[in-house]
Amino acid sequence: MASEVNAVAELEKVGRAWAKSRFGWLSLVDHSIDVAAVAETLFRLPTVASRLGALAKRDLSDVDVARLGFFIGLHDVGKANHGFQARLQRRKPDCGHIGPVWSILCGSPLHSSHYLLRKRVRKSLTASLWRRWNVDWEAEIEIWNAVLAHHGSLPANLSIRPDPSLWQQRDGYDPLVALAELAQIMTIMFSEGFADEPDETLPDSPRFLHALAGMITLADWLGSDHTVFLCPDNTIPSGEDRIPWARKQAADLIKRRWLDPTRARNSARGLVAEFKILFPDLTRPRPAQEALLSMPLPEPGQTTILEAETGSGKTEAALIHFLRLFQSGQVDGLYFALPTRAAAVQIHGRIRAMLRRWFGEATPPVGLAVPGYLRVDEAKGQRLPDTYDVLWPDETDRDRTWAVENAKRYLSGVVMVGTVDQVLMGGLRVRHAPFRSGPMLRLLLCIDEVHASDAYMTTLLRNVLDQHTKSGGHALLMSATLGSQARMRLLAGRIEAHTVPGVSDASALHYPSLQRTDEPLRPLVRDGREKSVVVELIDPESDFPVLLDRLKAAAAAGAAVLFIRNRVDDAQETVRRLEERNTRLLRCEGTIAPHHGRFAPEDRRLLDTALENAFPKGERSGVVAVTTQTAEQSLDICADWLVTDIAPGDVLLQRIGRLHRHQRPRPIGFEDARITVLAPTPAQLAGTLNSRTGSPRGRTLLGLGSVYENIVGILAVRDWLVARGKIHIPADNRAVVETATHYSALYAHAEQLGSIWPTHLQSVEGQRLAEAQGANTVAVRWEEPLIENQPVSDQRAETRLGLKDHRVKLPEPLLGPFGQSVRTLSIPGWMVGETTADEEVEVVDVRSHTIRFRFGSRDFQYDRFGLVRLSA
Repeated sequence: MASEVNAVAELEKVGRAWAKSRFGWLSLVDHSIDVAAVAETLFRLPTVASRLGALAKRDLSDVDVARLGFFIGLHDVGKANHGFQARLQRRKPDCGHIGPVWSILCGSPLHSSHYLLRKRVRKSLTASLWRRWNVDWEAEIEIWNAVLAHHGSLPANLSIRPDPSLWQQRDGYDPLVALAELAQIMTIMFSEGFADEPDETLPDSPRFLHALAGMITLADWLGSDHTVFLCPDNTIPSGEDRIPWARKQAADLIKRRWLDPTRARNSARGLVAEFKILFPDLTRPRPAQEALLSMPLPEPGQTTILEAETGSGKTEAALIHFLRLFQSGQVDGLYFALPTRAAAVQIHGRIRAMLRRWFGEATPPVGLAVPGYLRVDEAKGQRLPDTYDVLWPDETDRDRTWAVENAKRYLSGVVMVGTVDQVLMGGLRVRHAPFRSGPMLRLLLCIDEVHASDAYMTTLLRNVLDQHTKSGGHALLMSATLGSQARMRLLAGRIEAHTVPGVSDASALHYPSLQRTDEPLRPLVRDGREKSVVVELIDPESDFPVLLDRLKAAAAAGAAVLFIRNRVDDAQETVRRLEERNTRLLRCEGTIAPHHGRFAPEDRRLLDTALENAFPKGERSGVVAVTTQTAEQSLDICADWLVTDIAPGDVLLQRIGRLHRHQRPRPIGFEDARITVLAPTPAQLAGTLNSRTGSPRGRTLLGLGSVYENIVGILAVRDWLVARGKIHIPADNRAVVETATHYSALYAHAEQLGSIWPTHLQSVEGQRLAEAQGANTVAVRWEEPLIENQPVSDQRAETRLGLKDHRVKLPEPLLGPFGQSVRTLSIPGWMVGETTADEEVEVVDVRSHTIRFRFGSRDFQYDRFGLVRLSA
């Protein structure tokens, strides 16, 4: 302690401005050099330069890069204030570093003293030299906003008052002198920006500045790595001498972290993109794979939509598309987005194996972008308690793990496999949105299992695509079940008008197909792998006990049965009732359990593995796995019999994709593909609605009206199934989806049903429009400045994307239901109600692998059934 005090005292004598002290003392000048060097290196990457240039509406010149580098070097100017310096030196008072300088440079001065302070600060920052770079005063402020938003957003309080005392000379330290020293170093480092009169002013379009803010944040994260940008000593330079050293460190770091894709791209270009070479174990390409191998590459900014049935090789087709774009230099990486964590975990291994075969030793890191999982390639990390640090196996290359160690960095990775919510947050007005949407522009954005059941999420996706494609970025959307209305909206983006065909024309469109922005739909050949599924509809109330007995018998006969429920509590209750009958049920580490999303991350990993193992491609035993939507999409599960709650047509087709997925011997009685659907009658469902408004009242039946809001669409599917008795895959896919999603068909069906149903559909349509408008309200408005896109709190967005969920930490690791230590739990926001920011978990009881605890004012239990709320 004495040596630390002496060190601080020595620092105070020097009177320098410091930026960091956790891993040694690093001056503001030296840290700023480091971050500016990283930013400069990033901007010189061809793909980054191309994306930024497209948003700026002109190519970025070397002078532009120098001038942007100068401003980025000033990103931490606020740290020069007395309060922040006191914080670093553990003295009081202390304060932050963004608000104090933002209020001076960007805020509205309240009286003459504030004008004077702004003038003095800008003079210290050599404003006379760089003032001419911008069109006007407002444009300069927008540059500052992009620079100062590098911690995720601008100050929450935009009315913050400047505090002159933070910038006055005292105690041997003058903050304004520190600013002048910093500006002088940046002038030396980026002298090219000052050499000539500008031909053009710095770009100031809002779209460009949104992306710039994200890239600055990335530069700050990378430039703050204390293991790379070391504190000065006898061998590590400081000040002006640090500039060439920092530039070399930055260039090396960008290569080591694969953000410079040169090594991987050179390897990829040595690979001939022919099917037999890419997939030596497969006999012939599937139609989607052949199309994406042979078609001309898309133009910059085109979205590609691939519609094909489940099991048609869309994942391999997507990797072909990525490979060709990567070889041609049009993308620097891939984000492969899936709807569920279980799907992401499973697909991660497949993508890693494929790229390893193609790229060999030059394979970029393949990370798993799922909170709670720490996985890169085959390496699994472990979060150290009460820290941000991660423990990796000794042989792990730490430069490969950087992007997965913090969820905010997922979109800064090179090849990442994760959930779609991480993409959507890049276009939502939340903290760190630019840090997702900006670096994401480099990547091929591939989204698997897109469907149209949720107007809110579709609107958010369109908004992300709007910025991504305007930059010249590439997107591939894949679906087995995308309706024509959703397809045209996604191809058109957020702003442009779109023309939707009528229901007859839409139903007649060829399936499978491929379509790009501004191009006609391209039919794909059906490859002969057709599946005829017998449909059985049963009453979810009167027929349910008999169904449970049938499930027991099926498992005893050796059938692998998948039972998908719409709601978690229904899945939990179903397992209880089947267990009472001694049914062979899914087991995780020997313990019976359902599969759904309300498990601790440690246990969810075990459950995902257990579910995959219960449905192997080879020899299998009889089992009933009760799941929710966690098993309906993207998983390579092959069930002998599928039982499901009725759902929208596109969702139902997704679930059918888990039935007879592979050619294999079936138990006696299950040779033919059969789906049993719990399907209430119109009269049963009408009884759950308010007779006046058509809205659901009380607890809904099977989640119809709550989980899936459009009951008319559900009944349209029900009637289609009753009339036909079979679904022919893929021949019927288009008709099923249009029947369930096209609003012309739905209005006609509501009129045919009569009674409450036209009123209900009007209510649903009004809610859909309100949700789309609500999504637009909380979505980033790319054409408006950053200051107009401050984070907002919206319960709908926060709940659907999990932003309102409470990730709570138990006081100590406790033994969970499957023998694994559990430390954190995610509680959906709707289960908790109001809580304070500092709310902690109170463990009430722990016994027999069951944890009872209190959080907020609610009591919860966590056991083999997952998380359950005990109190109302």
